[in-house]
Amino acid sequence: MIEITWLDQWEHRIERRLQLLRGQVARWCGARVGIRFGLGRGVRMLYPTCFEAGDDVTIEDYAFLHCMSERGVRIGSHTSIDRNLWLHCGGTPADCSHGFFEIGSHSYVGPNA
Repeated sequence: MIEITWLDQWEHRIERRLQLLRGQVARWCGARVGIRFGLGRGVRMLYPTCFEAGDDVTIEDYAFLHCMSERGVRIGSHTSIDRNLWLHCGGTPADCSHGFFEIGSHSYVGPNA
């Protein structure tokens, strides 16, 4: 039987608080996000004003999101995206009329997607 020590629990709490802080920075940069939105280490989000997420959304470490498009990127509430996501909507500042990404609530995207 594996025992979870107090040190493991403490480390998990600290990491979650850092994720929520990074999520707050994304909000300050223009992303429209709900409560308890968290970003892992090394997440790179281009055009955060085209990004929208519901409550309780977490994007784990080392993700890349290029959100430029008219409809942008929408992530439903209670969704988790595992590490190493690569998402590119395909729009450019000169032509952002195509490409978008939308995922519903209570979803999970696995690693290396």
